[in-house]
Amino acid sequence: MIKAVGLDIDGTLYPNYQMLLCSLPSLVTAPRLMYYFGQVRKEIRQIEYDESLHAKQAQLLANKMNISPQKAADRMEQHLYHRWEHSFRCI
Repeated sequence: MIKAVGLDIDGTLYPNYQMLLCSLPSLVTAPRLMYYFGQVRKEIRQIEYDESLHAKQAQLLANKMNISPQKAADRMEQHLYHRWEHSFRCI
C-alpha cells in the first residue's frame, strides 16, 4: 500500500526564481523566523528523528528562537506553510 509520494519540484516543475519571488512576503514579515527556519531545514537533513517532520522542525526552531515548540509550530504554520500554500498559486 502506497502511503505517500514525494516529488522534487523546485526547478523541475517551475523555475526556482518564481518561488523565491513568491516567498518574499514571508521574508519581509518574519525575517528572524525565516533565518532560523533555514538553519533548521539544513540541520534536519543531517539528523535522524522519530517524530513527524513538522514536530521535529518545531522543536528545533523553538530551541533556536527560545520559544515553546507549540509557539514555533504556530509561527511556522501561519508565516510559512499557510502563506506558501498561496504562493504556489502564483507560480
